[in-house]
Amino acid sequence: MSFQKFLLFSLFLTTISAANVAQSPFGSAISTGASVGGSIQDKMRDKKKSKNIEAGIIRRDVAGKSLTLLRVPADKIVSPAKIDINSLQQELDKCLGQVQLGQTADLNSAKTFINAVQNGDPSWPLHYYTNELSFYEGQNKLVELAKQQRKDSLELVARKEEKRLADSVQSARLAAAEMARIKQQLERDSIAQASITAGYHFVNRPFLQLKEKALATSTDMGKLYLGTYVKIIDDLSSKDYVKVTVDGDLEGFVLKADLAENINEVKATSSELSRFKSGHYYKFEESPVYKAKREANEARIAAAEAKAMEAEERREAAREAQERKSASAQTYHTGPRGGCYYISGGNKVYVDKSYCK
Repeated sequence: MSFQKFLLFSLFLTTISAANVAQSPFGSAISTGASVGGSIQDKMRDKKKSKNIEAGIIRRDVAGKSLTLLRVPADKIVSPAKIDINSLQQELDKCLGQVQLGQTADLNSAKTFINAVQNGDPSWPLHYYTNELSFYEGQNKLVELAKQQRKDSLELVARKEEKRLADSVQSARLAAAEMARIKQQLERDSIAQASITAGYHFVNRPFLQLKEKALATSTDMGKLYLGTYVKIIDDLSSKDYVKVTVDGDLEGFVLKADLAENINEVKATSSELSRFKSGHYYKFEESPVYKAKREANEARIAAAEAKAMEAEERREAAREAQERKSASAQTYHTGPRGGCYYISGGNKVYVDKSYCK
């Protein structure tokens, strides 16, 4: 008997059994045949189910890991829970796509279908699906962690940027305040500088000769050095020389072209200019010739002053002697308050009390 004929015979026996023909004298034999036929059908179905399941096992690389997945085509599913199994596989495919895109997989529907399959066909190899689902749950945690890290990073960047902007604003305010302070200080310094330099000219050469007269051939009194403050006391009209005074007590003549009207025009280094601007600066180096001449002149003046003083002292001594002589010839009187006087021309002339003793 061929397999097809045997299968038809088995179905026939099953039909007869279902119609209660087992009550006939042949019932016992027919019932036994139906049982054998049903067992064979179950084995054939289970074999086909196992074969289709094995064919549906596949390997996929997901998020850098190799996963074992079960995907049995809808027309190959041999199970009373066929609809739920097919729906479960479709949901898992959606989750797979979401994970591959780095998104959070929606696992709720898949979990619902897993429960349905477990209830509808406990023999179906659900561990493939549960393992896949567990992997997706782990990936969801990684995605959420990455999202939180990005959020924290963005918040940190935002805080840093906010702080940077605040610091920038504060720095700008401080810079503006400092600029205002510097401006005020410069204005005060400018006013102070103007008061210091007002009315002065300034030596604008490494040094120049201070002349005794407004002539190139005149005696050199000495050298006035760069930055020295001088006051012009006579510009001598159209002549090249001007008469100047230095430090209030030294006078002489210099070439006008060697002077600067503004201290900032002096050809000097910044440190030198700072020193010149700090006060009435001057540096004078007297020439040996003029020094000797000055000292000789001062000696003559001193001698003349000493001679005049001696003459004055002699005159004072003579006057005092005359007064004493005159006083000795007078009659002295003591006044009511103890004063001593004599009468001269009808007036009282008071003298030292010693004359009345």
